[in-house]
Formats: sequence, C-alpha cells, structure tokens
Amino acid sequence: MSSGAAALVLDGNPVHEDMTEALRFLTADRDVFTILAVLDGRRRMGAVAAGDIEQAFLAATEISCEISAVRVESKADVVVAVAPYPPVADLYQSQHALENGKLALADGGVIILVTECRQGIGNPAFVELASSVSTPEEALDKIHAGYRLGYHKVARMVETARWAEMWAVTDLDPRVLESIFMRPFASLQTALDEALAAKPDAKVLFLMAANVTVPRLD
Repeated sequence: MSSGAAALVLDGNPVHEDMTEALRFLTADRDVFTILAVLDGRRRMGAVAAGDIEQAFLAATEISCEISAVRVESKADVVVAVAPYPPVADLYQSQHALENGKLALADGGVIILVTECRQGIGNPAFVELASSVSTPEEALDKIHAGYRLGYHKVARMVETARWAEMWAVTDLDPRVLESIFMRPFASLQTALDEALAAKPDAKVLFLMAANVTVPRLD
C-alpha cells in the first residue's frame, strides 16, 4: 500500500524492511547460505549470486537493476505496457506492467496495457472491490476500512486513475475492465489511433516486457 514499496527500491521500502527483520530471526543463531538467480526479460539466467543470504541478496539486487532497469530521457504522453504470456497469465499479474509503465508516464497521459489474460482475472478480490465502487476515492476508502489480500492491486490502480487514463487491450470481457477504471479496446492500433488523434505530437513509449522492465529517468 505504501508508495515506498516500489520495484528495484530497497531504501525506505517497508516490504523489504519487514522481510529483512523477519530474516534476522532465522539468522540470529545460524549461518544461512543462499544461491539466488537473476533472470532477464525472457526468463533466461542472467546472473547468480551466492553466499551469506543478506549479502547475496544485495548483490543480486544490484545486478537486477542493471538487467531490468531501462533509462528514459523524459516521460511520455502515451506508454504501451506489454505483459506477455508467459509469464503473465492473468489480469492480477498484469498489474506489475501498469506499475512499471506509469513510472515513465507524464501527468494526464495514457497508459495502454496489452496482455492476453489467458487465465482470466486471477485473484478475484481486487476486481470485486473495484466493481463495487464508482470512484477511485471510494475504492481507497473501502480499502482503508478493511484490507484483504489483493486490495493493494486496486489501491495502486486507482491511484494511477487519479492522474492518468488506463486503457487495455486484452481478451477479457470489456465490462470487467470498465469495472476497474480501465477503458477496453479491441486492438492496440485502435487505441493508439485514438490517443494520437487527441494529441498528434504525443511522445509514445513502448515497454515490451513491462512486467519486468523498470523505467528510470536520466
């Protein structure tokens, strides 16, 4: 739920801090040797880090930043975030692509999610919540009133909906997408045509493996 819980960020990340604290209960009276694999965007072995569990993790994270981060000169008006199958099988998993893609999106811009969702929506909790409200603010109020696993997906999506438009090209029922503040399109070309018709000089950025690619501004 925290904005500090971001991809490739450790400092100030409450998820990382909680996991590190829990790990130290395990390592308090024993040494733990670990082997960590870092995969690239095609799920191939990119590197391996081994040794002390904390030091190996930090080393693997540094390598992951080199493999997964992509530098962009400036934010784009339109970001096409592609979440390919495999490994992304459903809408729940596709949210990673939205989360990464928005890092390169200018205020008031459009992010277009492209994903098949062969296995449907995945965890239904986030769709059930989003479809039960009419505005992003109502969704956030409901989440803070009673959190359930999966609600963090809605929180991140509705926060984005406050300052940008979310469009989607998927095989899902358009009504499902509309219920979670996303505008459905039958094809990517149709979505791009509409975005460029509204702003012909728009800067467009494509992230072809947005689920594992993290844009960073120079």
